[in-house]
Amino acid sequence: KPVIENPQAPPVCHGTDISQQTSCATSTPSASFSPNTRSVLDRPPGLINLGFTCYANAILQCLLTLTKFWLTSQSIRNPENGFLKSLFTILTLMKTGPPKLDPSFFLKQLASLISSKRGTNFILNQSQDAAEILQYILDQLRDSHDLWSSVTAEVRSVSFCLNCLEEIETLDVQNILTMPLHDTLQGSLNAFLSQPAPTLDAKC
Repeated sequence: KPVIENPQAPPVCHGTDISQQTSCATSTPSASFSPNTRSVLDRPPGLINLGFTCYANAILQCLLTLTKFWLTSQSIRNPENGFLKSLFTILTLMKTGPPKLDPSFFLKQLASLISSKRGTNFILNQSQDAAEILQYILDQLRDSHDLWSSVTAEVRSVSFCLNCLEEIETLDVQNILTMPLHDTLQGSLNAFLSQPAPTLDAKC
């Protein structure tokens, strides 16, 4: 187990500037944190809720669990896309930084991205649809084949024509699946996969 000499409050990274966050992550105030502690504990840090920003925090925590995505993002150095740069930076800090992080610099980039896509001012401090916000983030990965393939899957679906009863198979690339809610993720996945095949009014 890691040795924590100072059991008091862990360091917190504040500020909207990425360099400030990186500097905070690489320092060890009061010897209470070492960069290796995060991997040893194998659990993500806390992200400060800045007022109804839990939707963004939840998305970041989920992305951090995608091993292939995480490893691929680490192979991309200095991306030209400013949003991706902020995304990769916050994820790196979540892997190696202090136990508590202020995601302000990432949220600023997120708000700018969505505002430009919608054509209206995006307000961070309001309840948001996490799946919708996640889709904005994932769409930024399309220009990189490796990144895009790490967050997508081919979903095979089968339907039947009511006229000729012919089986119709389709293969779709998806990155967000809407699944029934169960007590466990496996239960939700099982329910999703066991859904009856839809029927088409007519094919022929």
